[in-house]
Amino acid sequence: MLFLNIALSILCIWAAMYLNRYCLRIARIDKVRFKLFELRDNLAMLRMKGTINSNNTEYKTLMDLLNKSINTLDEFSLVEFLRFLISISQDRALQLRLRAMTESLERHKDGDFCKIVHSFFSTMHDMLNRHTRLLRLVIIPVLLFVLYPVNVWKVVVEKKAKQIDEIDEGFEHMISASC
Repeated sequence: MLFLNIALSILCIWAAMYLNRYCLRIARIDKVRFKLFELRDNLAMLRMKGTINSNNTEYKTLMDLLNKSINTLDEFSLVEFLRFLISISQDRALQLRLRAMTESLERHKDGDFCKIVHSFFSTMHDMLNRHTRLLRLVIIPVLLFVLYPVNVWKVVVEKKAKQIDEIDEGFEHMISASC
């Protein structure tokens, strides 16, 4: 009887993991992709209405980020998503454009463009938090504990954890600066 209970429990856990991996997770990622499509369409509508100039660096920057985000989420992989976010955080030219966009948004707190920017960074912040929760709460502390004697691995793991935290803080700053 005990063996049967254990076998059924393992089977139920496996079924739940399977459903999450191949149904629910894909549906949640598609929901985010469609939200990004909607934001991109809204941004294009602002350009068509003449609210935003198509030569505007803020428009080009946000459109570029939206397109890259949609492409990254096409075949979602946590590693590719983190590479995308790290490339954003390490691109100095993009950082300067984002800083200029933030300063512009602080001057103009209202408007549709501000809502689109806020929605984009909120969405990406939620994705980062949702998909790196296990990494932050379990894997990194375990690696630090297990690999503590090996100083090189400790530095590498702490550096990656610091990069994720910096990206997270950057999203929080962009969210607070917009609308």
